[in-house]
Amino acid sequence: MRLFVLALVASLFAAPVAAAPTLQHVAELVSEQGEPLEDFVLRIAPVLDRYTHETGFEACGMVAQSADGERFGVRLGSTKGAMTCEMRRSNVPEGMTALRLSIHSHPHKPVVMPTAADVSFYAGTQASNGRMIQRGRPERVGGAFFSVGDYASGPGYLVSEGRVLYQQGKGTERDLGAYAADGETLMAKAD
Repeated sequence: MRLFVLALVASLFAAPVAAAPTLQHVAELVSEQGEPLEDFVLRIAPVLDRYTHETGFEACGMVAQSADGERFGVRLGSTKGAMTCEMRRSNVPEGMTALRLSIHSHPHKPVVMPTAADVSFYAGTQASNGRMIQRGRPERVGGAFFSVGDYASGPGYLVSEGRVLYQQGKGTERDLGAYAADGETLMAKAD
């Protein structure tokens, strides 16, 4: 009993451990049968764009493909980060396998206030600008360009400033073009 009381008292004074950000479901989207991948990405871009515009958080997911190769899909999530978004290869639509390809959005503002998820993600490491990320200190981010972290994460699509970009390493960037601003119908299907 005495040992239990000592352990209880010690736990009250222990430093709190930061929990990993929770992945929040945003939408699950699947292509039409035979729809080309880049057409699918351009079609779903408004869903990411609207989520980011309304919340200030990035949305992201791993692009997946059906076993027969006829459909693509993505399960979009958010960790409520203005500068970060966690993607899990296992978090894809049912019956699909993740490709080595991601999609994510960037914030609409050039300067954001880091969220708890951002601070947790960057804990103990410096951001690409050499500074430590802290709550309450504004950070310059966003825009239609890939960050150092985007390149490090591997090939992927970026939804930003009304356009979809693609990269598979520095120097390989491609602009897929503008996407339709009206994602009303698609967003209704996503929920």
